[in-house]
Amino acid sequence: MGQHLLPEGAAPSTPSTGYVSMYAKADGLLYSKDDVGVETQLALALGLTAGKAQQVDQTVSATVRAATTDFTGESIEGTLSNSGVAITAFHGVAGVTYKRKCLGAGDITAGAGLTILQGGASITTAAGDTFEVYMLTSTTCEVRNYVRAVVTHPPCFSARQSVAQTIATNTLTRVKLQTEEFDTANAFDSATNYRFAPLVAGYYQISGQVTFSSATNRVLATLYKGGNRFKDGFVNTNGAAGNTSGFSTLVYLDGTGAGADGYVELWCYQASGGNLPLVIAPYYNYFQGFLARAA
Repeated sequence: MGQHLLPEGAAPSTPSTGYVSMYAKADGLLYSKDDVGVETQLALALGLTAGKAQQVDQTVSATVRAATTDFTGESIEGTLSNSGVAITAFHGVAGVTYKRKCLGAGDITAGAGLTILQGGASITTAAGDTFEVYMLTSTTCEVRNYVRAVVTHPPCFSARQSVAQTIATNTLTRVKLQTEEFDTANAFDSATNYRFAPLVAGYYQISGQVTFSSATNRVLATLYKGGNRFKDGFVNTNGAAGNTSGFSTLVYLDGTGAGADGYVELWCYQASGGNLPLVIAPYYNYFQGFLARAA
Protein backbone atom coordinates (compact mmCIF):
# COMPACT_ATOMS: atom_id res chain seq x y z
CA MET A 1 0.00 0.00 0.00
CA GLY A 2 1.50 3.36 -1.04
CA GLN A 3 1.78 6.37 1.24
CA HIS A 4 2.84 10.00 1.13
CA LEU A 5 4.95 11.33 3.98
CA LEU A 6 4.61 15.05 4.76
CA PRO A 7 7.03 16.72 7.17
CA GLU A 8 5.48 18.68 10.03
CA GLY A 9 6.35 22.34 10.21
CA ALA A 10 5.21 25.93 9.77
CA ALA A 11 2.66 26.93 7.15
CA PRO A 12 4.24 27.65 3.74
CA SER A 13 3.92 30.91 1.87
CA THR A 14 0.87 31.61 -0.32
CA PRO A 15 1.08 29.59 -3.56
CA SER A 16 0.93 31.08 -7.03
CA THR A 17 -2.40 31.92 -8.68
CA GLY A 18 -4.26 28.77 -9.66
CA TYR A 19 -2.50 26.49 -7.13
CA VAL A 20 -3.32 25.08 -3.67
CA SER A 21 -0.70 23.92 -1.13
CA MET A 22 -1.28 20.89 1.14
CA TYR A 23 0.92 20.42 4.22
CA ALA A 24 1.15 19.13 7.80
CA LYS A 25 1.75 21.42 10.76
CA ALA A 26 3.34 20.77 14.15
CA ASP A 27 -0.06 19.85 15.64
CA GLY A 28 -0.10 16.72 13.46
CA LEU A 29 -3.06 17.85 11.37
CA LEU A 30 -3.36 18.35 7.63
CA TYR A 31 -4.02 21.77 6.09
CA SER A 32 -4.41 23.45 2.72
CA LYS A 33 -3.76 27.03 1.63
CA ASP A 34 -5.27 28.58 -1.50
CA ASP A 35 -3.82 31.24 -3.78
CA VAL A 36 -5.26 34.10 -1.70
CA GLY A 37 -3.68 32.84 1.51
CA VAL A 38 -6.74 31.27 3.16
CA GLU A 39 -5.83 28.28 5.35
CA THR A 40 -8.29 25.41 5.88
CA GLN A 41 -7.98 22.42 8.21
CA LEU A 42 -8.71 19.48 5.93
CA ALA A 43 -10.18 17.22 8.62
CA LEU A 44 -12.92 19.76 9.23
CA ALA A 45 -13.42 20.54 5.57
CA LEU A 46 -13.97 16.83 4.84
CA GLY A 47 -16.36 16.39 7.77
CA LEU A 48 -13.92 14.22 9.76
CA THR A 49 -13.52 14.36 13.52
CA ALA A 50 -10.28 15.78 14.80
CA GLY A 51 -8.80 14.64 18.10
CA LYS A 52 -9.48 18.01 19.69
CA ALA A 53 -11.24 21.26 18.91
CA GLN A 54 -9.17 23.45 16.62
CA GLN A 55 -9.11 27.14 15.89
CA VAL A 56 -8.47 28.24 12.32
CA ASP A 57 -7.54 31.80 11.44
CA GLN A 58 -9.70 33.42 8.79
CA THR A 59 -7.64 36.02 6.93
CA VAL A 60 -9.48 38.52 4.76
CA SER A 61 -7.70 39.84 1.67
CA ALA A 62 -8.38 43.47 0.81
CA THR A 63 -8.64 42.68 -2.90
CA VAL A 64 -10.22 39.23 -2.92
CA ARG A 65 -12.13 38.60 0.30
CA ALA A 66 -13.34 42.06 1.33
CA ALA A 67 -17.02 41.61 0.46
CA THR A 68 -17.74 38.05 1.56
CA THR A 69 -16.06 35.87 4.19
CA ASP A 70 -16.53 32.12 3.76
CA PHE A 71 -16.52 30.04 6.96
CA THR A 72 -17.54 26.78 5.24
CA GLY A 73 -15.22 23.94 6.32
CA GLU A 74 -13.73 25.88 9.21
CA SER A 75 -13.92 25.17 12.91
CA ILE A 76 -16.91 26.63 14.72
CA GLU A 77 -14.61 28.55 17.07
CA GLY A 78 -11.88 30.57 15.44
CA THR A 79 -10.34 33.92 14.78
CA LEU A 80 -10.96 36.67 12.26
CA SER A 81 -8.18 38.91 10.95
CA ASN A 82 -10.04 41.61 9.05
CA SER A 83 -7.08 44.00 8.82
CA GLY A 84 -9.10 47.16 8.27
CA VAL A 85 -11.25 45.65 5.52
CA ALA A 86 -15.04 46.06 5.52
CA ILE A 87 -16.85 42.70 5.62
CA THR A 88 -20.37 42.84 4.20
CA ALA A 89 -21.48 39.19 4.23
CA PHE A 90 -20.60 35.72 5.53
CA HIS A 91 -21.05 32.26 4.00
CA GLY A 92 -21.13 29.03 5.99
CA VAL A 93 -23.17 25.96 6.88
CA ALA A 94 -26.88 26.56 7.47
CA GLY A 95 -27.88 26.16 11.12
CA VAL A 96 -24.33 26.55 12.44
CA THR A 97 -23.19 29.30 14.81
CA TYR A 98 -19.60 30.39 14.16
CA LYS A 99 -17.87 32.00 17.15
CA ARG A 100 -15.22 34.52 16.15
CA LYS A 101 -12.53 36.60 17.85
CA CYS A 102 -11.16 39.64 16.01
CA LEU A 103 -7.40 39.82 15.55
CA GLY A 104 -7.47 43.37 14.21
CA ALA A 105 -9.55 46.41 13.37
CA GLY A 106 -12.06 46.53 10.53
CA ASP A 107 -15.78 46.86 9.84
CA ILE A 108 -18.74 44.50 9.65
CA THR A 109 -21.38 46.12 7.46
CA ALA A 110 -24.97 44.95 6.98
CA GLY A 111 -25.41 43.92 3.35
CA ALA A 112 -27.34 41.40 1.28
CA GLY A 113 -27.97 38.39 3.51
CA LEU A 114 -26.30 39.89 6.60
CA THR A 115 -28.25 41.22 9.60
CA ILE A 116 -26.61 42.86 12.63
CA LEU A 117 -28.88 42.20 15.60
CA GLN A 118 -27.27 44.92 17.70
CA GLY A 119 -29.04 47.46 15.53
CA GLY A 120 -27.60 49.95 13.11
CA ALA A 121 -25.88 49.33 9.81
CA SER A 122 -22.33 48.50 10.87
CA ILE A 123 -19.93 47.56 13.66
CA THR A 124 -16.37 48.88 13.85
CA THR A 125 -14.27 46.02 15.19
CA ALA A 126 -11.18 46.03 17.40
CA ALA A 127 -8.63 43.39 18.34
CA GLY A 128 -9.99 41.01 20.98
CA ASP A 129 -13.67 41.64 20.25
CA THR A 130 -15.82 38.51 20.04
CA PHE A 131 -19.09 37.77 18.25
CA GLU A 132 -21.21 35.00 16.78
CA VAL A 133 -22.39 34.49 13.21
CA TYR A 134 -25.51 32.33 12.99
CA MET A 135 -26.15 30.98 9.49
CA LEU A 136 -29.88 31.06 8.61
CA THR A 137 -28.96 29.57 5.24
CA SER A 138 -25.56 29.06 3.63
CA THR A 139 -25.54 32.69 2.45
CA THR A 140 -27.82 34.55 4.91
CA CYS A 141 -26.87 35.11 8.53
CA GLU A 142 -27.11 37.16 11.70
CA VAL A 143 -24.29 38.73 13.70
CA ARG A 144 -25.15 38.13 17.36
CA ASN A 145 -23.70 38.79 20.81
CA TYR A 146 -20.96 41.22 19.81
CA VAL A 147 -18.78 41.88 22.88
CA ARG A 148 -16.13 44.58 23.13
CA ALA A 149 -12.80 43.43 24.55
CA VAL A 150 -11.70 46.90 25.65
CA VAL A 151 -13.88 49.95 26.18
CA THR A 152 -11.88 52.66 24.40
CA HIS A 153 -14.85 54.92 23.66
CA PRO A 154 -17.57 54.56 26.32
CA PRO A 155 -20.98 54.84 24.63
CA CYS A 156 -22.57 58.27 24.95
CA PHE A 157 -25.38 59.75 22.85
CA SER A 158 -27.89 62.56 22.52
CA ALA A 159 -30.75 62.55 20.00
CA ARG A 160 -33.69 64.86 19.37
CA GLN A 161 -36.82 65.01 17.25
CA SER A 162 -36.59 67.02 14.03
CA VAL A 163 -39.62 65.74 12.07
CA ALA A 164 -43.18 66.32 13.31
CA GLN A 165 -44.88 63.36 15.01
CA THR A 166 -48.52 63.13 16.07
CA ILE A 167 -49.38 61.03 19.13
CA ALA A 168 -52.78 59.34 19.38
CA THR A 169 -54.73 59.86 22.59
CA ASN A 170 -54.53 57.21 25.32
CA THR A 171 -51.86 55.28 23.39
CA LEU A 172 -48.28 54.60 24.48
CA THR A 173 -46.16 55.51 21.44
CA ARG A 174 -42.47 55.30 20.65
CA VAL A 175 -40.93 58.73 20.03
CA LYS A 176 -39.09 59.11 16.72
CA LEU A 177 -35.76 60.92 17.17
CA GLN A 178 -34.27 61.61 13.76
CA THR A 179 -31.32 63.87 14.62
CA GLU A 180 -28.23 62.74 16.54
CA GLU A 181 -26.38 65.52 18.35
CA PHE A 182 -23.62 63.04 19.15
CA ASP A 183 -23.23 59.25 19.23
CA THR A 184 -19.70 58.21 20.23
CA ALA A 185 -20.14 54.46 19.68
CA ASN A 186 -22.60 54.43 16.78
CA ALA A 187 -25.08 52.81 19.15
CA PHE A 188 -28.19 54.94 18.53
CA ASP A 189 -30.46 54.12 15.58
CA SER A 190 -31.92 57.42 14.32
CA ALA A 191 -33.33 55.95 11.09
CA THR A 192 -35.58 52.99 11.90
CA ASN A 193 -36.00 51.87 15.52
CA TYR A 194 -34.95 55.05 17.36
CA ARG A 195 -33.25 53.04 20.08
CA PHE A 196 -29.96 53.07 22.00
CA ALA A 197 -28.33 49.63 21.72
CA PRO A 198 -24.74 49.83 23.04
CA LEU A 199 -22.26 46.96 22.68
CA VAL A 200 -20.64 47.54 26.08
CA ALA A 201 -22.23 45.90 29.13
CA GLY A 202 -22.69 48.22 32.06
CA TYR A 203 -24.82 50.71 33.97
CA TYR A 204 -26.13 53.65 31.95
CA GLN A 205 -27.58 56.99 32.99
CA ILE A 206 -30.52 57.59 30.65
CA SER A 207 -32.78 60.66 30.43
CA GLY A 208 -35.58 61.76 28.14
CA GLN A 209 -38.28 64.40 27.73
CA VAL A 210 -41.41 65.01 25.64
CA THR A 211 -43.46 68.19 25.17
CA PHE A 212 -46.85 68.69 23.49
CA SER A 213 -47.78 71.90 21.74
CA SER A 214 -51.49 71.79 22.66
CA ALA A 215 -53.24 71.47 26.00
CA THR A 216 -53.73 67.99 27.43
CA ASN A 217 -54.69 66.91 30.93
CA ARG A 218 -52.09 64.14 31.17
CA VAL A 219 -48.58 63.76 29.68
CA LEU A 220 -46.12 60.94 30.40
CA ALA A 221 -42.59 60.23 29.18
CA THR A 222 -41.50 56.65 29.86
CA LEU A 223 -38.41 54.51 29.27
CA TYR A 224 -38.80 51.20 27.47
CA LYS A 225 -36.12 48.52 27.90
CA GLY A 226 -35.93 45.52 25.58
CA GLY A 227 -39.36 46.39 24.17
CA ASN A 228 -41.08 46.59 27.56
CA ARG A 229 -42.19 49.52 29.74
CA PHE A 230 -39.44 49.96 32.33
CA LYS A 231 -39.39 53.34 34.17
CA ASP A 232 -41.96 56.14 34.06
CA GLY A 233 -41.22 59.83 34.31
CA PHE A 234 -43.42 62.27 36.20
CA VAL A 235 -47.03 62.60 35.04
CA ASN A 236 -47.94 66.20 34.16
CA THR A 237 -51.65 66.95 34.67
CA ASN A 238 -51.81 70.77 34.52
CA GLY A 239 -53.79 70.75 31.26
CA ALA A 240 -51.93 73.66 29.69
CA ALA A 241 -50.26 73.98 26.29
CA GLY A 242 -46.59 73.04 26.43
CA ASN A 243 -47.20 70.18 28.85
CA THR A 244 -43.90 68.37 29.50
CA SER A 245 -42.88 65.09 31.10
CA GLY A 246 -39.39 63.67 31.59
CA PHE A 247 -37.23 61.18 33.46
CA SER A 248 -33.64 60.43 34.43
CA THR A 249 -32.76 56.94 35.63
CA LEU A 250 -30.01 54.36 35.88
CA VAL A 251 -30.37 51.16 33.84
CA TYR A 252 -28.30 48.03 33.22
CA LEU A 253 -27.68 47.01 29.60
CA ASP A 254 -25.92 43.74 28.78
CA GLY A 255 -23.95 44.87 25.69
CA THR A 256 -25.66 42.51 23.23
CA GLY A 257 -27.71 45.28 21.60
CA ALA A 258 -30.74 42.96 21.52
CA GLY A 259 -33.12 41.12 23.83
CA ALA A 260 -34.62 42.09 27.19
CA ASP A 261 -31.50 43.87 28.48
CA GLY A 262 -30.04 45.02 25.18
CA TYR A 263 -31.57 48.39 24.29
CA VAL A 264 -33.71 51.32 25.49
CA GLU A 265 -36.26 53.61 23.79
CA LEU A 266 -38.19 56.78 24.62
CA TRP A 267 -41.99 56.39 24.61
CA CYS A 268 -44.77 58.81 25.54
CA TYR A 269 -48.49 59.08 26.35
CA GLN A 270 -51.13 61.81 26.29
CA ALA A 271 -54.80 61.81 27.28
CA SER A 272 -56.32 64.87 25.58
CA GLY A 273 -59.10 62.94 23.87
CA GLY A 274 -57.66 63.66 20.41
CA ASN A 275 -54.44 63.36 18.43
CA LEU A 276 -51.71 65.85 19.41
CA PRO A 277 -48.36 66.75 17.84
CA LEU A 278 -45.10 66.95 19.76
CA VAL A 279 -43.25 70.27 19.68
CA ILE A 280 -40.37 70.42 17.19
CA ALA A 281 -37.48 72.19 18.94
CA PRO A 282 -34.01 71.02 20.08
CA TYR A 283 -34.82 71.61 23.75
CA TYR A 284 -38.29 70.00 23.94
CA ASN A 285 -38.13 66.35 22.79
CA TYR A 286 -34.85 64.55 23.39
CA PHE A 287 -33.24 61.29 24.55
CA GLN A 288 -29.74 61.04 26.06
CA GLY A 289 -27.48 58.60 27.84
CA PHE A 290 -23.94 57.61 28.79
CA LEU A 291 -22.04 54.70 30.32
CA ALA A 292 -21.70 55.44 34.03
CA ARG A 293 -19.84 52.22 34.87
CA ALA A 294 -18.84 49.14 32.87
CA ALA A 295 -20.12 45.80 34.16
